[in-house]
Amino acid sequence: MKRLYVDIRNIDFGENIIDVCNGGDSAINKIISSKYSNIEKDISNLQQIDNKNIVYNSCVFFFVLSRGITKFKFNKIIKVITKVIDKDSKIYIWDVVERNKLVSKYELNVESDIGLIKLPIKVYFKPYSIKFLDIIKVLENNSFIIKNSLINQGILFVEAEFKGEETKVKNEGYISSIKCKICSFKFSNKVFKKRNRGL
Repeated sequence: MKRLYVDIRNIDFGENIIDVCNGGDSAINKIISSKYSNIEKDISNLQQIDNKNIVYNSCVFFFVLSRGITKFKFNKIIKVITKVIDKDSKIYIWDVVERNKLVSKYELNVESDIGLIKLPIKVYFKPYSIKFLDIIKVLENNSFIIKNSLINQGILFVEAEFKGEETKVKNEGYISSIKCKICSFKFSNKVFKKRNRGL
């Protein structure tokens, strides 16, 4: 099993975060949850996320694109995300580059503010999964400026900043006392919702 290493200790994701993942128990969710005592979590699908009274500070794709997200679906996700993030908000993407085996197993070691997190990752070969250059093109075509992009030791990383129109909260009278909000966007067709409780 190949070991992969990622250091996210110096990244500020902001207080309102979209975590694109397979469920609510992702590494990003755990790390953000450890920083705040007053936190709201939910899990949404693509249709729900555009109906929330929240403007998000960042969006994170943490080793999910290699699970089979195509260029078409990635573009569809990004178009929805641009409607709910603010100008100058960031998108962060990490993923596995090597996808030439039928099944590849990895041990992901994540250096974070709460210490070292180890996660098993299994990637199945899917020739239609989005490629590195396509990620860049889709982001640039949706008003993002690429701040950082690299491939190092089998991991791709992209940091992009949104330069489109400023997003306005749909219900401007909406006031929340919640310190931090994490929306775990599940890219499957199923819908799961949990609020004000651990995921």
